[in-house]
Amino acid sequence: MIGTRHPLTRSRVRLAVVQLVVASLFLTLLGRLAWVQLVDTEGAGVVAAEARLRTVLTPAVRGSVLDRAGRPLATNRTSLVISVDPLALADQPDDGAAVLQRLAATLGLTIDEVLARITACGAPGAAAPPVCYDGSPVQPAPVAEDVDPMVALQIAERPEAFPGVRADGEAVRAYPAPDGASAAHLLGYLAPAPADELGPSGTADGAVEPAAAGLVGRSGLEQVYDHDLRGTPGSRTVEVDVRGAVVGEIGR
Repeated sequence: MIGTRHPLTRSRVRLAVVQLVVASLFLTLLGRLAWVQLVDTEGAGVVAAEARLRTVLTPAVRGSVLDRAGRPLATNRTSLVISVDPLALADQPDDGAAVLQRLAATLGLTIDEVLARITACGAPGAAAPPVCYDGSPVQPAPVAEDVDPMVALQIAERPEAFPGVRADGEAVRAYPAPDGASAAHLLGYLAPAPADELGPSGTADGAVEPAAAGLVGRSGLEQVYDHDLRGTPGSRTVEVDVRGAVVGEIGR
């Protein structure tokens, strides 16, 4: 019948339309790729560089509380802390199993205790807080505090036996109680900022990231003057690899 298009002809037309659409999409993607690679190389380089950088906040040393005679009621002392970088352990042939076994024996801990303390909170099989690690993924996870100086020295002097393990001095809160007079009921205590008190930006009191805030005052003078005692956290910029492991420090 005159004017009637053969079914085979209609199929060829539809196929041609589909091929045209696919070709257009391909050319669009190819053009965008060429723009990024050949024209916008500076912008792409900036994005790539920014993706490799992380800002790590570190808590400030908490201020002291003094009596009217200038004697400390709440101050800080140095604690030797042993920390582990799980990403550094991943570079070992056995994923760091031998290092962790050696570390556990040196610290007088079980291997399960060490693993629980370096596993990030929320990870499959992680222990409940505060046992699990809730800090920054680019910072080592603390395994033991108030470590005997000789034990810390034994670890620090054998980096080949303890790769990915650090021994550092950190400030911890102390309450001297001059003349034996304890003011604990007035001073209060410190604790991690609970999740329900974090601001919309994920910060404690809407001002400081929890990991950077360290411990916050939960009662007494420690709570009333927490903002002043806590101070302003420091920061450092580090470069990370594709796994998130720190490969260098850019600046502070």
